[in-house]
Amino acid sequence: MLWNDRDFTIHHVIQEANKLFLSTGMTTNGMLPLDVQTDILWVSIDGLRATHNRLRGANIFDRVMDNIRQSEHPKLFAHITINNQNYGEIPELIEFLSKETRGMTIQFFYPYNQQAGLFLPFEKREKLLEQIIRMKKNGYPILNSVAALIALKRNQWRCLDWLVDNANPDNSITHGCYLKGRADKNCPMCGFSPHTEISLAFQGNWQAIKSGMNIFFR
Repeated sequence: MLWNDRDFTIHHVIQEANKLFLSTGMTTNGMLPLDVQTDILWVSIDGLRATHNRLRGANIFDRVMDNIRQSEHPKLFAHITINNQNYGEIPELIEFLSKETRGMTIQFFYPYNQQAGLFLPFEKREKLLEQIIRMKKNGYPILNSVAALIALKRNQWRCLDWLVDNANPDNSITHGCYLKGRADKNCPMCGFSPHTEISLAFQGNWQAIKSGMNIFFR
């Protein structure tokens, strides 16, 4: 949201992206007005008020929620990164966000360069995912496919990272895993659910395909 280059702002970037791609999206921390003309807009929410503020290191939760409530964006979603500090309140957070946004996606914290303090052990991840799957089946607007949520329990999925390209601040393009050039790569500890979804979809999993269609084209 803060990006600029002389007189150009992020809004100009989005205008160009909308000309090139079938669907455009953005993820933001929600600190600025949510007025971008993307097809989809995600706001990162790490927990309920106290937890979100603690993990972000500032008392920003109320401001973020005010921006969400004031936004007129037609497809505003929440994105939750689950970690060892917030996992206990995720079901309550999902219930709260279901009343404030059109839906939500989840992923798991990855221990960048062996910084494992926030990593959620797989035993706890598996139990939480069972709860999340039940909530999805009960009608909560969780946009991850059930297939991906099951695959993430023990990372039982085959990653096709060549489906992903990343544009870097130095103008270079990285092909493949998001971690290349950013952090040590440890596939068994992956928590990047978007990679899970696109890999499953490319391999013909109908649940992942449907999830992508619901997010990007409905």
